Amino acid sequence: MVITKLKGGLGNQMFQYATGRFLSLKNNNKLFLELSHYDKKNINPDYPREYSLHYFKINSNTPINSNSFLKIALKIYNRLLKKTVRNYYLDYHPELLEKLSLKLERKPKSKVILDGFFQSEKNFSEIRPTLLQEFQLKPEFITDKVKEFQDKIEKGNSVSIHIRRGDYVSNPDANAHHGLCPLSYYRDAIDLMVNAVENPHFFIYTDDVEWVKENLEISDPHTFVSGNGLTGPQELWLMSKCNHNIIANSSFSWWGAWLNQNPGKNVIAPKQWTIKGDDHPNIIAEGWVTL
Repeated sequence: MVITKLKGGLGNQMFQYATGRFLSLKNNNKLFLELSHYDKKNINPDYPREYSLHYFKINSNTPINSNSFLKIALKIYNRLLKKTVRNYYLDYHPELLEKLSLKLERKPKSKVILDGFFQSEKNFSEIRPTLLQEFQLKPEFITDKVKEFQDKIEKGNSVSIHIRRGDYVSNPDANAHHGLCPLSYYRDAIDLMVNAVENPHFFIYTDDVEWVKENLEISDPHTFVSGNGLTGPQELWLMSKCNHNIIANSSFSWWGAWLNQNPGKNVIAPKQWTIKGDDHPNIIAEGWVTL
């Protein structure tokens, strides 16, 4: 049994699910999702996060927090591993996956628990075809408004731009760790896309629409997807339908670009993912350009 402890926003949930899914498929095991991080008592009211993978066609079993036996097992695990280094599993740690796979190989009925962020395609690139299918929106979430944007995106040379602000601005801890992509990054990325893509149409995704309208100058055709009442999973799915992508230092737009199935796509990502700069050495996917 593979147990993945989910935490964080949508992009982080997708990284954690994908890594757990890889382990479960590799070892022919069931995958369970542990969702206690999203219990009301555990949610930070200033920066709330919700479990959002139910929008997608994921393959997992009953969440652990509805199974009393598994809840007890997890409590024991947490007590035994108070000093664990799990929080340092930021991107790719092959020794961890090898260790857990070996455990499942030797004892197929044993339990392994994933607790980290796992922000690298190296954790699950082997099952990309599976994830491309499972991270599709369920039909009930492809609303008329989503279809309207999808039609517009698929008509021309669409380029997504994601500008992440939100808690990166308002939360001092997040700001000190992540930092913000400067406007100069977006100007350079747009110029690069204009030179590489014929007649681009930019589709803008952001959690601060008014700020972007006031501060980002785009002379080329552009459309704001954000600000139209769509959910995060719906916007991410539409981002993945764009031909090309300009992403922020955000797992949200990372997934929008990674799920883009255009074989000739251009993806531009920030060279420095965090303020520290060297704690995510494996986060940029193969073939992406960094600025």
